Amino acid sequence: RDPLLAEASLTQHQAAAKRRAEQYFRYEHRMGSNSISVTSLDFELSVPTPVPGWAGRCSTTGKVFIEYYDSKGRSFQRTTSTFEVLTEQKTGEPLNVLDFSRKS
Repeated sequence: RDPLLAEASLTQHQAAAKRRAEQYFRYEHRMGSNSISVTSLDFELSVPTPVPGWAGRCSTTGKVFIEYYDSKGRSFQRTTSTFEVLTEQKTGEPLNVLDFSRKS
């Protein structure tokens, strides 16, 4: 068991993954006509899992439920997407998000 990944640490990895996913789906992800406003995001996240061979590194997978308003079509839309976030915390350093990957 990775000593850097205590239970409290896993919660921090998961929170960092959620923050990064929220930023991505609210401000970066292209949807609809791209003249959209995200009205709601809801997340289902896995428990972060240690990445073998990398001390302090975790992978968190998730699914997001997105509702947005498309101003060109003048309609509300709903969609889902899956993703993976890689986070790392080295001894004495802040937790960092290393990678965000949209899977679907």
